[in-house]
Amino acid sequence: MKAKRKERVAGVTTKRTAPQTKAEMIATIQRQEAALFLMLKQSEVFWGADNTLTRIDRTRWAVLNELMTSLGITTDLSLPDNIKAGELITERLRREHA
Repeated sequence: MKAKRKERVAGVTTKRTAPQTKAEMIATIQRQEAALFLMLKQSEVFWGADNTLTRIDRTRWAVLNELMTSLGITTDLSLPDNIKAGELITERLRREHA
């Protein structure tokens, strides 16, 4: 394991870590997108689809989703947050069609 080197930048001490590989970057972006999507679905359940807080969550998710689309990164539907979001969607649809 490599030691992290500290360096001074503009009077701030920062930790320097090894750069991520492309696969690690993609996985990080996918995990973040899944977390934001789950947060959006939870907001819709708790606050409703037209609430200001839900709109903020929708915008945060949509920006990252648009970036993923432009970079050709697909959503990883096997991530736990995406599975939970899918369950929330399924529950909402069952209630609406019951």
